[in-house]
Amino acid sequence: MEKFRKLKVLPEEKIKERIHHYEKGKKEQTPSQFVVKGPTGRWIQIRDSMTPSGYVLTVMTNITEIIEQDIERQKLAVAIENFPGIVMFWDEGDNLIVSNKRHQEAMKKHNVNIILQKGVSYEEMFRAQVKSNLYIIPDDDDENFIQTRLKERANLKSGTSEINLNDGNTLL
Repeated sequence: MEKFRKLKVLPEEKIKERIHHYEKGKKEQTPSQFVVKGPTGRWIQIRDSMTPSGYVLTVMTNITEIIEQDIERQKLAVAIENFPGIVMFWDEGDNLIVSNKRHQEAMKKHNVNIILQKGVSYEEMFRAQVKSNLYIIPDDDDENFIQTRLKERANLKSGTSEINLNDGNTLL
């Protein structure tokens, strides 16, 4: 760390933090990890592990790509959450990955009795919506309406459809 100080590669506070992690791990005989952004803009993960003979094995890994992907994911999450319309992402098994606050608010507004959390199936959500009388259902045949919508969804490649709500709104 003295070389880092002389070369001014890292700010003094990061050098002190690194030394603290190293000394704590050595004293407590426990592995430790430290992540720092270097002067070239690369992120480095430093892992210290104690060997059976009492030495410290230090492994440094460039994790820049992982950190940058995480930053992009965080930006996307903020954008999804603040989008003025309803946003839902579903996995290949039609289970919810994420829905934004507008979707959550819409379900509360229409008294749909479902907790929209990761893993909820589309069918479960749709059945809860039908049960809460969210939709205008032709011929008052809830099960036929549900099965038709599930079949259409299963065969969906791309496109749009209109769904009429009981409150007079239309979803696209």
